[in-house]
Amino acid sequence: MSNNIFDYITDVLFKKQQKFSNYSNEQLDFQPYMLQRWCSMSSRDTALILNETTNRWLLSLTDKKMFYQLLHSTLPRQKQKRVAYIKKPAKSDKEDTDIKDYSNVAELSQREIKSLMLQLKTLHHG
Repeated sequence: MSNNIFDYITDVLFKKQQKFSNYSNEQLDFQPYMLQRWCSMSSRDTALILNETTNRWLLSLTDKKMFYQLLHSTLPRQKQKRVAYIKKPAKSDKEDTDIKDYSNVAELSQREIKSLMLQLKTLHHG
């Protein structure tokens, strides 16, 4: 009876059958954080719901079964689709080196340099 994270995602978001509601806390083999993370990537509306509900209670909900039932009852049923995992974009090493160099020359912190670069991009594109 080994379920994977996708079984839980499918049940919470798409099928709404509460297939795992009879399982004990030990039988539920998912990490609440990962289930929440995958659900939040399903749609913008789902992410907003999660931010307003479960994000506030995640640390206090140590019981997996309770967490699963909260997600199951809180999130609306969606049309079946593939949930794509969103990866953090990779930073280029050249960009880090450039920021360090600019920081040394201008005698500003790297954070200040990044902020200035962002402002320049906004002015240039906006």
